[in-house]
Amino acid sequence: MSKNNDQSNSFRDRKALRSLINDLSAVNGQTLSTSVADNEMLSLIVDEAIKGINIAQRYPDFYKKLLDNAILRETFLEVLESMEPVENDEMITFSDFLENQEILSDLSSQPTVERDDENWHISWLRTIDQLRTIFSPSRLAYRSDPNLYEDPWFMLLRSDVEVEGVSYSVLLECTFSEEDKEALTPFLNVAVTVERTSVQARFPIRSSLQWGIYKESIQITEEGRVRFPDIPLPAIFDKENKNVSAELDLIIETRL
Repeated sequence: MSKNNDQSNSFRDRKALRSLINDLSAVNGQTLSTSVADNEMLSLIVDEAIKGINIAQRYPDFYKKLLDNAILRETFLEVLESMEPVENDEMITFSDFLENQEILSDLSSQPTVERDDENWHISWLRTIDQLRTIFSPSRLAYRSDPNLYEDPWFMLLRSDVEVEGVSYSVLLECTFSEEDKEALTPFLNVAVTVERTSVQARFPIRSSLQWGIYKESIQITEEGRVRFPDIPLPAIFDKENKNVSAELDLIIETRL
């Protein structure tokens, strides 16, 4: 790609970013509480925003939270507005901005990629210790306290991996089930970025989630958000539902 094209793309990305900032700055939502998962989700959303992604279209649920939640929105805007071009025309990264702030937990997870002539297989492992940093007794106890933040979301895994010239952005998160108060509902979001027109993302793909005695597989026909069946709390927590008691394995693969 030529230098002129790079500059043109950069201009469009910054124009889209400024439009997003202006739209959110005009909102007056007044909710003044956030969850840890919301703060953790900012990392992904900021990365997408600076790439010129339409946040309202790709992440409608989180965009609605930005509209409704003053604290979350102000944090998001503060991060975006801090990302001005520096001398070498690069943007300050989200990691730099948060280096000395405790907004995010470290949820990095390096995938294992296996390939053969026709298929690929990507797997992630989240240890018990990693999962216990996400869940805590106080957050699980929210069910009996209507004054705590409603509809909490827990980010279980976020990762980017490139296979066959296609970048797959994977986000696994969950919330309490609407049908069963003793269960979690997991959602998997898969977004793809293709750098060359000669390359195509591989769909459909299969995703498998194993967590304790819970094990389910779903087929993903296109990029976007899909729901796994609910996870009973006894399958992944101890008898008191206070501590995670099992590792989590997530797989996406082309072999159906």
